[in-house]
Amino acid sequence: MQLTTKTEYSVRALVVLSESRESLKSINQICQIQNLPKKYVEQLFRKLKKHGIIASIPGSKGGYYLTVPAKEVALGSIMAIVENHPYETSCERNKMDFEYCNVTNCSYKELWHEIYGNIKGYLATISLEDIKKRIDKE
Repeated sequence: MQLTTKTEYSVRALVVLSESRESLKSINQICQIQNLPKKYVEQLFRKLKKHGIIASIPGSKGGYYLTVPAKEVALGSIMAIVENHPYETSCERNKMDFEYCNVTNCSYKELWHEIYGNIKGYLATISLEDIKKRIDKE
């Protein structure tokens, strides 16, 4: 498992939206504030919008906003939305057709699932609000 730019950029953009739930932000504003690539953020926002984390209002005075409080948006949820199967082992990702995967007697499978489960559980405890508070301190 790795935190990719999909997760990093999504979190950075969502933190901007969490700063004020009353005001709308355009993708241009968000990208300018966080120095993010617009086309990439547009792709990420489509996924986040599809899963109900954000919504948008069209028009010149429109923009994006969080649909739920920042304290209810978990880092693990963001990852699950924007990453492609972030908690899979290499064998699962490669459909057991991996040259060095011991399909018939994989003694590591349980261990990897336990580790990924613990990581997933930990990421579920970190909210967007927690992240914002932490970066505000720095």
